[in-house]
Amino acid sequence: MSGMELKRRLVRLLASDDIEIILAELAQLPPATVLNPLFAGIVHGNETIRWHAITAMGQTVATLAAANMETARVVMRRLMWSLNDESGGIGWGAPRNTPISWSRICGRTAISSNCPLCSAA
Repeated sequence: MSGMELKRRLVRLLASDDIEIILAELAQLPPATVLNPLFAGIVHGNETIRWHAITAMGQTVATLAAANMETARVVMRRLMWSLNDESGGIGWGAPRNTPISWSRICGRTAISSNCPLCSAA
């Protein structure tokens, strides 16, 4: 499946009403393949698709973290970098997505010194 076909498929999936079905469907796909379409989804014009993409990104990053924490750190750095003026971007979606991904990885809503994402590997 091409990247564009996957993106279209994920947008249709994210437009559905049941987030549990969306998360279950996404769990069947390799996390690395759904990252770019989810990044596109977090800035989608449709609010339902956007929030489902944000929730799905949190699950996807947590799945990546369970397998390889450094891969999850790279995704989180990408979100944080997009907020920086020097990135050339405007960081749409990153402020909403970052806390959700962080809390899914850390298992809590507050960042602490023993957070596996924040601490050095």
